[in-house]
Amino acid sequence: MALFKKNRQTKELAEDSVDKLLDKATMKCYEHYYKRWRELSGVKINQRIDFKLPCVEIESKLCDPRNLKMIKGGKHTADFLQLLSSD
Repeated sequence: MALFKKNRQTKELAEDSVDKLLDKATMKCYEHYYKRWRELSGVKINQRIDFKLPCVEIESKLCDPRNLKMIKGGKHTADFLQLLSSD
């Protein structure tokens, strides 16, 4: 039982580390687009970007490697499209 608990803890730590790395990659990608998104949103600071604008919404979702993996090869494109608003 102790081995099972240790394996589960190790798996959770690994998943947490991967999530942190993917979040960091997403934020790095965001940095590349912030200027464009501010212009599209008509604002001067990142905190006021309108992530509901269709172009901003799609681009921001595509910054996340998890979403890119979802649509790679077209296997889970429908799942990705469900993440988007109806606009």
